[in-house]
Amino acid sequence: MDDTTAIIVAGTPGVGKSTISSMLLTELGCNNVVEPSEVAVREGLGRPDPERPGTLIIDEEGLLRAVASRLMGPCTLIPTHYPSLFLDWEEFNVNVPFVLLLRLNPLVLEERLMSRGWQRRKVLENVMAEALGSVAEELLDYSDMTVEVDTTWLSPEEVLERSLGALSEWRVGITIDWLSDDRVAEAVAAWGRELDLYYDRVNYGG
Repeated sequence: MDDTTAIIVAGTPGVGKSTISSMLLTELGCNNVVEPSEVAVREGLGRPDPERPGTLIIDEEGLLRAVASRLMGPCTLIPTHYPSLFLDWEEFNVNVPFVLLLRLNPLVLEERLMSRGWQRRKVLENVMAEALGSVAEELLDYSDMTVEVDTTWLSPEEVLERSLGALSEWRVGITIDWLSDDRVAEAVAAWGRELDLYYDRVNYGG
């Protein structure tokens, strides 16, 4: 792996990682965007998860090396919802100057994913992940290099402006707690009950 800078844009599926990564290309003078999920499919690095239809079990080592081989100087953007997969690999980590973590209110995320025609179970799993801070939790050990941006109700242009402003002032750290919002906390309880029904059908053949 050469000295190409790798910039990770992290967040739950649906928060706008790919859009912002594309917009950051020009702003940061980068050459390309590498989508790990697309690389996994193209290279056949995943196999179907029998317990979660529509989900792949990824060959993580194979994916790491496949993504690393696609880095182009001076920098490459990597939008992913598994940032620790790359950051925990020391050979990759040394080339990452910062992580941009995009957050989105789970109630808004639910509407966005439903409008895309996603299966209800997949929507529930992703809004729960955002509400509980699953991606953010992966970055706790890297909070001193993580810039967190709340994208709720912002246009892509506004998200870009806020991200660049936070980077220029080096406002790092992970602080967003969606569960402090009573509406989100109530929704999480309801989503959890709904998910239990899906899991029961799988486990008991319903």
